Amino acid sequence: MQDQTSTQGAPCRLRCEYLTDPLGIDVAHPRLSWWVGDHRPAELQTAYRILAASHPDLLAMEEGDLWDTGRVEGSETTQIEYQGKPLIAGRRVWWKVRSFDSDGLPGPWSEAARFEAGLMAPADWQGRWISAGLVGSRLTTVPVPLFGRTFTLQQKVKQARLYVAVRGLIALQINDEPLNPGALAPSWVDFDQRSEFLTWDVTTMLRTGSNGIAALLADGWFAGDPGTGFRQQYGDRPEFLAQLNVTLEDGALFQLATDSGWRWQPSWILASDPVAGEQWDEIRRRRPWLGDGPDGFGWYPIVQGERPEQETAVVSAAAAVCGPAGAPLPARRIRWDADGCRSLFEFPEPLLGRVRVDLVAPDAGAVRIRYGLSLGPDGELAAEGEDVCVVAGDEHGEAVQAQFSLHGFRYVEVLGDLYREDAAAVSALPLVQHQEGAARLVTDHAQVNHLFDLLVAHLHRTQSAIVVAGLRPSDRMGEVASVGASMSARLLALDGITSVIRWLGNMADAQFPEGGFPAVVPSPPGAETLCSEGPAGASATFVETLWHLYLHSGDRRILRRHFGAVKQLLAGAASATRDLVREDLDADPDYPADLAATAWLYRSARLASRLAGVLGNLSDLEDCEELASSVRNAFRRRFVTPDGRVVGDTPAVYALVLGLGLLDRPEQRRARQTLVSRVEAALSAGGELRRALLSAPFMLPVLMEQGRGDLAYRLVLETPVRPEPAAGGRDLGALLGAGVLEWLVATLAGFGASRDLSERRVAFRHMIIQPRPPLGLGYGDDSGEPPVRAAEGELATENGHYRSAWRVTEDSFELTVHVPGNCTAEVVLPDGAASQVDAGEHHFRMFFGESGDGIPVLREVS
Repeated sequence: MQDQTSTQGAPCRLRCEYLTDPLGIDVAHPRLSWWVGDHRPAELQTAYRILAASHPDLLAMEEGDLWDTGRVEGSETTQIEYQGKPLIAGRRVWWKVRSFDSDGLPGPWSEAARFEAGLMAPADWQGRWISAGLVGSRLTTVPVPLFGRTFTLQQKVKQARLYVAVRGLIALQINDEPLNPGALAPSWVDFDQRSEFLTWDVTTMLRTGSNGIAALLADGWFAGDPGTGFRQQYGDRPEFLAQLNVTLEDGALFQLATDSGWRWQPSWILASDPVAGEQWDEIRRRRPWLGDGPDGFGWYPIVQGERPEQETAVVSAAAAVCGPAGAPLPARRIRWDADGCRSLFEFPEPLLGRVRVDLVAPDAGAVRIRYGLSLGPDGELAAEGEDVCVVAGDEHGEAVQAQFSLHGFRYVEVLGDLYREDAAAVSALPLVQHQEGAARLVTDHAQVNHLFDLLVAHLHRTQSAIVVAGLRPSDRMGEVASVGASMSARLLALDGITSVIRWLGNMADAQFPEGGFPAVVPSPPGAETLCSEGPAGASATFVETLWHLYLHSGDRRILRRHFGAVKQLLAGAASATRDLVREDLDADPDYPADLAATAWLYRSARLASRLAGVLGNLSDLEDCEELASSVRNAFRRRFVTPDGRVVGDTPAVYALVLGLGLLDRPEQRRARQTLVSRVEAALSAGGELRRALLSAPFMLPVLMEQGRGDLAYRLVLETPVRPEPAAGGRDLGALLGAGVLEWLVATLAGFGASRDLSERRVAFRHMIIQPRPPLGLGYGDDSGEPPVRAAEGELATENGHYRSAWRVTEDSFELTVHVPGNCTAEVVLPDGAASQVDAGEHHFRMFFGESGDGIPVLREVS
């Protein structure tokens, strides 16, 4: 734990729309937030002042020419709407904030932060969508077109921004320098509804005199195969819209947009598809891309499309780019076949991305790069993707990598005319939307640490161009049932609010008129089975995610934006029932389909009533509560016997109904007994049954609530969990959907949600810190020692950074917690003793009984 300081600190972690110094936002009134940064004990912010200026020098002189809030009374540090001068396209805003402490005294100013508006309206775009006169078919691809444009700047550049919207995938060069090399941009959206634009600061890349822009435009998910087996789901060829805004030295504005002045030619990339992979010819590669310029022989006129204001589809700002995550990861060679001239490489864990191959090939020829997640019984690669490269041949070595391909892999095989064992080396370039970790957990138990790390790693590697269900080609789509169930874990473990907001937007775009959602979002329009409604509980993840997003962020704007979709969902789901029992969904092996669908309808109605209450929609609150009550009564009439037996009679069913509160008190006793006996039997049997129980929603928290923490710990510690390359991460996804990661953070780090929804407790302004170590559970080693004796946890929230650390000694349980400035906490010890604490560091000690049996007695020392 860090030492407390005695002086008031300045606010820190300044953010705009949950991002640090964002470029190209398209929100008229963006929300600002900060951490108070005051480490003195028990300190609270009583007021704040924000200054916003058009230049950092003005801000340094405390001149807020764009906005000066003056002193604003209040402790709020999140969801503060910018109310300064209107944000016009390209406007830059530098801002800082100071807090006033509990005595009303001002603290130091924060460091300056900034945000910048992008193109705010369709009329801000000056160009048209453009494409090449090259079209494939639903089954065959064509070479990737290379676009080019040259232009002249008469003065030095003061500032330059490049805005690019893409239907497909794009790679860009300016004056032979790449923009975001290796990135997979932009993300996959429902292109019939919207496209996303990216913003780059290209000030240092431009020069006085002649300049050039080059762009490779691949099919991507727009015109390629997104995993359905057929291409051209949204259009027959990719297209892009670009605009370069340059402020010159004298303040004049130079603009260059996509228009008839652009030219194109077929590139050295002969084929590129999200599933089929990439084929390219290094001999034909242009270095630099534009060569002598796009005005010579072999360049063709482009095809012009519509202007943005002429279309119904929206062009909105992209929140993130999927790009290489850190340095390349080297692979280990595990086999070389001299006869077949092939090498097989292995990575420590499954990855999503592409590889770089460093090779020595004395002659030109084809090299095949095959990707797989597992090996077959014979040790051969079970290939699920392939790239093919024609190398130039260089006895001194050359490095090759695909431009647009995306593969899930743990093993890579390189085949070609490579005559030495060391002729090829492989390194991985994982492609993810990088997000900082928000939760940290380290214990003295290796199995717990391994499980936590696996789950967090799975969240990172499935945060690609969209949030995907797994790494196999058929899983690299936004399967609502599995992806939606992982959203609360993303909010907790990652700095993932922006990706969750984006997922909710994609869901709202895909909602059916009758209220439900497709099985996959974004939903390829040509895949009828994916456009049909998903399994029981899938649509409910929309309401569930909206609720968790509010708990983590306090974002009412998102609630208002999507509450109409929630009402539409409930109305459609209720109308599809017979006496409020849903009977028309596909079966699930763990639940009767009608039972699960009805249970999740109840859950959605209950959460919708809470959302309505937050928004102050009293009539909607009453309607949702009435629907929830009616569905619960219908559920109990249909699925529950008077003695507490539930249709289906499986442990997963009992965990679900107990977790959702669908049983009355007399029925709960029988349900608890049945659940406990089934879990005990499964733990004795072992094998896949334990894994199935651990993957059941609400299983762990229900066991804890029923006083059987020993069974919860046994499920976690006795169930082997591996990355499962063959499954592409499906098993880890199921554990995330079941809330295992949240259970680890809540039980061992002690960080849980508030027990009420008062304003000061949303977004973790008030934290429940309640570690629940395995004390007195009768579960441990032969000496009676608990299996986990120490843990340290951290959680970065919108309001501050919490820390906890505990250990079990021979005679006591010792706990240290750190509560960030402007926050409070309720600390609950294993014996139930609770203490309300303010900001600062706090130490607790709870002594055990004289018998040394590990059972705590109520003698807490603080």
